[in-house]
Amino acid sequence: MGHCRYCGHRAGWLRSSHRQCAATYRQGLAQLVDLVAAASGRPDFTQRRMLRILDGLAQQCYVPIEYLPAVLAAGWHLSDLNRMVDDVLTQSETARLREFRDDGHHPASETPGDRGASILAAAARAALAIRQRSPRIERVSNFLQRSGLSHEEGRELLLPAWETAVTRQLGDVGIDLDREAALLYYARHFDLDDAELDHNGMLRQLVQGAAIAESAAGLVPQRMNFPQGAPASALLRRSEQLVWLFDDVECCLGQLPPEPSPTITGVAAPGRDLPYYRPQSFVDRQAPDQGWEFVARGQLAVASEHLHFRGPGLSFRLAHGSVVHWEPYHDGIGAVPRAQPNRLVVFRNGDGWFIYNLTRNLTRNLAAP
Repeated sequence: MGHCRYCGHRAGWLRSSHRQCAATYRQGLAQLVDLVAAASGRPDFTQRRMLRILDGLAQQCYVPIEYLPAVLAAGWHLSDLNRMVDDVLTQSETARLREFRDDGHHPASETPGDRGASILAAAARAALAIRQRSPRIERVSNFLQRSGLSHEEGRELLLPAWETAVTRQLGDVGIDLDREAALLYYARHFDLDDAELDHNGMLRQLVQGAAIAESAAGLVPQRMNFPQGAPASALLRRSEQLVWLFDDVECCLGQLPPEPSPTITGVAAPGRDLPYYRPQSFVDRQAPDQGWEFVARGQLAVASEHLHFRGPGLSFRLAHGSVVHWEPYHDGIGAVPRAQPNRLVVFRNGDGWFIYNLTRNLTRNLAAP
């Protein structure tokens, strides 16, 4: 009967850890590094202050206290990733690396925990490299071989690094086709399967980000395999192409609120005429919840020319070109039809960031000459 190397309790026959404990450790380590990365840009950031904050959080996710100096160094590495070009360190990074070396974060004195955090930082840099077959990936492979970490321990670092890279790309200017190819190359190089990659929904978001990029380029994305006889797809017109299907979508109808919602801000993305709206822009955007008429719950299809909804005893289509305004929400999208400018139709699909970016791009494509 083995014991879990994270929580210390019995793990079962021939098992060294509980699956949930391993996931808690993996996600916790990545979150600690991200926390340091976010804090390191602040003028009041100090190592001593940050270590005090990390101490309590580390205990909750089974990260040993002796790992924290390396977590601190790895987090700073990640904070400067966007200033690295073609594997060349900026002057700023070089100076800060010298500071960390002088403070004792030198590879010659690394513990297993230091190696783990260093590999996490190196792997995140490799996953963020836009070029496929980047030498950073080979460096991570060589680093893993020399680290003394087990195959399982290595994967527990490679996967959160990949998830961190996807999150950062989506939160920057979005996924383009080069970034998608590089991220998938990283995953295949390290034999990360689709089930692992999508454990926290990150593979789905990567594919969605690529679909947004394709729609921004004037294309109709073909990223989803559709089941035969999908209810909403039966509403398609002959000229249309199906782009995405959402199940268990709630459709509601209500009056347009008298006060407009706060403006959502996008960012300019290379090769895109329309701005890209980051996932974090949708977090606090709530759909109105008073005076709403529940219409139905069913399947929503996003097509090249319409939104198609089909529920029990009800089906209708809403043309992209008939909408005078799309309203972004964290869990869906609102539409103000030209025929009823004081009415708001809301589709709660649980994925507002994706459907808003995608639908706005498809609407723009219809209007383009």
